[in-house]
Amino acid sequence: MRGFFLPEMAYNSEAAKIIKSFGYQWIMLSEIAYNGKLNSVDFNKVYQDKTSNLKVIFRSRAFSKCYVPSCLLEKIKNDKNGLYITATDGELYGLRHIDHGKELEKLLKRKKLQTTTISEFIGRKEIEKKIIPRPCSWESTEEEMSKNNPYALWHDKKNKIQQDIWQLARLAYNIVEGNKKDKNYHFSRWHLVRGLASCTFWWASAKDFRLFSPISWSPDEIERGVNELVRAVRTLDSEKTRAIKIKAEKIHIRIKHDIWTKHWAEYWKK
Repeated sequence: MRGFFLPEMAYNSEAAKIIKSFGYQWIMLSEIAYNGKLNSVDFNKVYQDKTSNLKVIFRSRAFSKCYVPSCLLEKIKNDKNGLYITATDGELYGLRHIDHGKELEKLLKRKKLQTTTISEFIGRKEIEKKIIPRPCSWESTEEEMSKNNPYALWHDKKNKIQQDIWQLARLAYNIVEGNKKDKNYHFSRWHLVRGLASCTFWWASAKDFRLFSPISWSPDEIERGVNELVRAVRTLDSEKTRAIKIKAEKIHIRIKHDIWTKHWAEYWKK
């Protein structure tokens, strides 16, 4: 059974339909996708997305946002028969958290601890309910969901820097994909896909997570991404792209001015 891991667990129905069209059978979603609220879904059940017919299981936020081995070791002391569905970035292990206490090794030594793959878990169960999941990511909050702003870490409607990055990203995407016969298309696309990385937008959110890092703000990471986006436009060879190149440069300069002005004024040595 084939499953698809959505980057940042960012879901909407259009993405789900595309995933289904490639032959995938299941996806994992944040529990908040169930109804816009946390702590309201039954993790033991297998659901089905009405819009795509993909099978759905939900990730426990409480046991995924912490350092998972530590949380599970503590929980299973008193709950030996519980079910815990977790999902994290691979970077949690070693990059964002140094496991000085070797909790991961301790957890793996628990002989009574049983693990299973998502496909195995789904294969043992019947679909119990058809649902229409809410657009969200694995970081969406209840407040953001209520305000119809589910991707605030990457696309906050009130974040001017993010909105300008998206303007540049759309411009770059459209001009690159509109010039597939350009002799430099493949080099241009090389820059484009790197500029569209999650980090370009995430590090402009300036959200305080308080867990593994103080704030999601890095002008260097933002600049790295927007540099790739403008390079995607610059790389195209066609003279017909001249006006778009000039427009892209203006947006690029505006973004760089804004991120560094904001950094020195609001975050440097604060």
